Amino acid sequence: MGGAAVRVDTASPVPPYERIRAQLASLILTRRGAGTRVAPLPPGARRRETAELAEVTKDFVARTRALGFGEEEVLEAVRRALRT
Repeated sequence: MGGAAVRVDTASPVPPYERIRAQLASLILTRRGAGTRVAPLPPGARRRETAELAEVTKDFVARTRALGFGEEEVLEAVRRALRT
């Protein structure tokens, strides 16, 4: 899985923590009296993750079918796995 990266230019006169803070500013919400929280993802940010989920799900279903498991058995196994 890929993702965003924080980069620090070691030749920059700006202190590294300031460079990191500037890069992370869009990911953090700070409100007086409400604390600091992680910002919601921008629209469309989940598209890649959803595509990856669909891909691994297809692979999983293909393997379970090859092993001879039926739909209800697979669904129950997934439900059990999600509860753990």
